[in-house]
Amino acid sequence: MIKAKVLGSGDSAGIPVLGCQCLTCKSLGVRKLRPSIAVFTGQNWFTIDCGPDFKEQTLTYDFSNFVGVCFTHAHLDHILGVPELRDVARKQNRRLTVYLTKETHEMLLKRFPDRISLNSLNDDVEKLACVLINPFEDFIVGSVTITPVLLRHGAQKTTGFRIGDFAYCTDANFIPEETLDRLVNLKNLILDGGWNKNSKDHFGIKDAVLVGEKLRVKNLYLTHIGHEFDFESFARIAPSWVSILEDNQEIEIDLAR
Repeated sequence: MIKAKVLGSGDSAGIPVLGCQCLTCKSLGVRKLRPSIAVFTGQNWFTIDCGPDFKEQTLTYDFSNFVGVCFTHAHLDHILGVPELRDVARKQNRRLTVYLTKETHEMLLKRFPDRISLNSLNDDVEKLACVLINPFEDFIVGSVTITPVLLRHGAQKTTGFRIGDFAYCTDANFIPEETLDRLVNLKNLILDGGWNKNSKDHFGIKDAVLVGEKLRVKNLYLTHIGHEFDFESFARIAPSWVSILEDNQEIEIDLAR
């Protein structure tokens, strides 16, 4: 049994939003960093995404057994922690590995041209070693087998990740049938539920619940939650097996599907 720890469950702005005086942002009980999780295997750990809050999210973690980052896509709230990885690499005196699709690699290459390399023999520790992955083709990080799955986020492709009886699918408003086939027999699913009037390329509460019902998951957790999230409607319409994901929440993962 391994575990996932939620580093952030907020949207691209997080909660509170800088300068905002709405009730959600002024509430001391609501705080959500940008979306990311860490997966701990007992021997090592890795993250899914590396956003602008990466340093704050991992400041107390031991990077001596850190084995890399799996990227969902190249929107800024998922990649702006990449410069922090240089300092980790310097301190550990080794190159760090990231796992990403060709589309995400191309975007990272444009935004961080001095940090990206496909050459695993490159001796510059500050350059990330990039491993290209393809939807539905398993790959291994540390000792864990991961299945990447295709999601749609408006016009953009994003990548979800299945690990054992758990899947992480942020930033999506459509899941292709081939992906649904790869997500059967899940116990825990983290799924985008952060639709709002300014960002419509996300599942809303009702659509996310329909996905959970179709997959018959035991627990559905909604992520990418912004300050415009309809907390009132959620409390009224969400079934008992659906909850809002919280920062620092831990979820056990059974690798036997």
